[in-house]
Amino acid sequence: MSAVESTRAETQRRRGWEERLLKSILLPHKKLVGRCCNEYDLLSLTLRGIIKRDMDNPEGKFPASFETYQEVNPGDFVFCMFDNEETPRAVGLSGLRGMITGAYDVMSLIDDGISPEFLNYYFLWIDDGKRLKPLYKGLRKTVPLDSFLSFKIPLPPLPEQKEIVAYLDAETRRIDKAIAAEEKMIALLQERREIVICEAMAAREGWVEKYGKCIFSENKRKNRALDQETVLSLSYGKIVVKKSRAEGLVPAEYSSYQVLSPSNIVVRCTDLQNDQNSLRIGYVEDCGIITSAYLGLIVNDGFYPKFVFYCLHAWDVSKEIYRYGSGLRQSLSWADFKYLRLSFPSLPEQEEIVKRLDAETGKIDRAIEVKRRQIELLRERRQIVIDEAVTGKVKVA
Repeated sequence: MSAVESTRAETQRRRGWEERLLKSILLPHKKLVGRCCNEYDLLSLTLRGIIKRDMDNPEGKFPASFETYQEVNPGDFVFCMFDNEETPRAVGLSGLRGMITGAYDVMSLIDDGISPEFLNYYFLWIDDGKRLKPLYKGLRKTVPLDSFLSFKIPLPPLPEQKEIVAYLDAETRRIDKAIAAEEKMIALLQERREIVICEAMAAREGWVEKYGKCIFSENKRKNRALDQETVLSLSYGKIVVKKSRAEGLVPAEYSSYQVLSPSNIVVRCTDLQNDQNSLRIGYVEDCGIITSAYLGLIVNDGFYPKFVFYCLHAWDVSKEIYRYGSGLRQSLSWADFKYLRLSFPSLPEQEEIVKRLDAETGKIDRAIEVKRRQIELLRERRQIVIDEAVTGKVKVA
């Protein structure tokens, strides 16, 4: 135990806090919904807590059957005990009745002397700091249930728990309101960015319509010699360099990946029916490799590559992309792009439009980045407030 932890533990003891094993507080249980799955709302564990999935506008993948899902009731805790480093939120306190994947652990509070809301704040503190890392096992960084239930946590007397909850409810509500305001501004800036691009790409008199097969060709360069090591990723409509090869799901080796060069264009073509929000088209600015599950496009001579990207980007943000696609997974292919029709001005005008768009979108992107940094600072402040309260660093009443 570090000096800081020792001092904190002594402060907690002086104030009447008691260390308890989780096995004396929580009871794991698993009731499969079986053939009664139609009687339950589908729930999801998210950064906003446990929420009801919107089945009128479904997003993401679903199993063939929900019979292996498990029942969740108000007051239950839901834990994701695997892939802990990658999972955005690994714990939630349910206020709803419904069902959730059987891969999670559902537990109920068995001690009336403990506030479930206080316990939830404590678990959020653990989750945000990935404080169960010493318990991880295996490649998927799984926390064994026995190890988790043998974990000790400090608990103040019930009246103090309630005071802490009231304090944290007020403080986090204030911070969340500020975050929501920043997120609204980001949404407005992104909307403005899309309008600027779509207006610039709207065909005008003198522009000539061309088929895709005249504009670009399919990238078929494979990394068979394994001489390219920089792994790229398509994220939010941008092609970025992966910080680590171990980041996310990775193949055993990269010979099947396609080799990309600056000015290439990448399209994520699959699962159009499951995801109609993500941006699917990115512009390559670094040499590297990316999964061959994506479609790579090489812009032909006579066309300004960044202008072609802006054309496709406008097609993407306006959701025209979802008019195309075929098969069970509603996938796009090179055949769809060969016969896609786009309008172009002269090459000098293409270059002039790109310069103007780069300047305008650059200003918007910088404003968005300022807002995102502010959100990061607010979230850090939120974590600090919870940390100070649930560990007894500050007395809230």
